[in-house]
Amino acid sequence: MSIFIILLFSEKIVNILVGEAFIQTKWILNVLSPVILIGGLSSILGAHVLVPFGYYKEFALTLFVISLLGIPFIIVSTKIQRIFGAAISIVAIESLILVTFILLISKNKLVIHQKNR
Repeated sequence: MSIFIILLFSEKIVNILVGEAFIQTKWILNVLSPVILIGGLSSILGAHVLVPFGYYKEFALTLFVISLLGIPFIIVSTKIQRIFGAAISIVAIESLILVTFILLISKNKLVIHQKNR
């Protein structure tokens, strides 16, 4: 829900927070808005599924490796696309963390769904 609010009112949000001179930054806000959902989901899957099931090492290693690989990705994309490249990189890195957590959970069958009979 909050993503849609940001997308719909990004111009007004930017105008209120930083003023008319920075109105072009609304595009960056729009690009970064999915991080709210993606980051929230990866946090839930990591902290409330992987860690309680004893997969702390995999959780920490995933965050460490993807973050370590993400730094050069952000640097290169920033040089190519400036702040827009950095924003896209952040969304991509967060998405990769989420996908990795989903794959770890699926591979290890940590969440079992039972059908109603």
